[in-house]
Amino acid sequence: MTPDGLQNPTLHVNPGDRLIVTVTNNTPVGTGGMTINPPNCGDTTMNSSSVNIHYHGTNTSPKCRQDEVIKTLVNSGETFRYNLSFPLNEPPGLYWYHPHVHGIAEHALQGAAAGALVVDGINNVQPAVGSLRQRILLVRDQHVPGNPNPTGNVPSWDVTLNYVPITSPTDPSSSNFVPAILNMEPGEKQFLRVSNSSSDTILDLQYVFDGVPQQIQVVAIDGVPVNSQDDPQSRSVSTSVDMTLATSFSTVTSLATRIWA
Repeated sequence: MTPDGLQNPTLHVNPGDRLIVTVTNNTPVGTGGMTINPPNCGDTTMNSSSVNIHYHGTNTSPKCRQDEVIKTLVNSGETFRYNLSFPLNEPPGLYWYHPHVHGIAEHALQGAAAGALVVDGINNVQPAVGSLRQRILLVRDQHVPGNPNPTGNVPSWDVTLNYVPITSPTDPSSSNFVPAILNMEPGEKQFLRVSNSSSDTILDLQYVFDGVPQQIQVVAIDGVPVNSQDDPQSRSVSTSVDMTLATSFSTVTSLATRIWA
């Protein structure tokens, strides 16, 4: 989240583009410093506040100042510049970016340090989505308030949708879940691009109205259009989508009603 409370920016690129990102680590000085053997990219010491950025799922180079995550360290007070080159054949779709310092990435992700990265042009291989209203939805996880023991209907982690909490019961026998709600016009189709940007949570994603899971059409998985190598019009139809960690899906849904949750 940005200092003014806004969601981390959604980055848009085209195949063949160059993306330049300047990162300044404004977190407090870390503890537990550990020297990293060369070759190094950035600082030579890893500590509890070290950060870097992984451009998840993209075909960018693993070289220093591109998508290198093993030796790249940006410590408190330091500024680092990324200069990524996207290949001309980068598949259009939804990707995401997040810190990837080994050993402390979970903590950073549960602090919501993640954002969406869209390689534009999916309408070229899935023309049906070109005229639809688009929503980009990032699911992140966090600790349940009060840190109750996970049992019954109390989960190990709560989740948020674009930083809006989707709260779960704190009583094991309660079913007082608070779902996410989005408005739709009657008969409207929407193009929904969903990323499981959590560190520990596996999702079974459904669009439910009046207790009934609605039909969805999956048009892309992990940034790759479904069946795009065979039939640009082909789409997988289902009423639920299993989303493991770091998975992204692009779907089309329509309702005769006005709300899906």
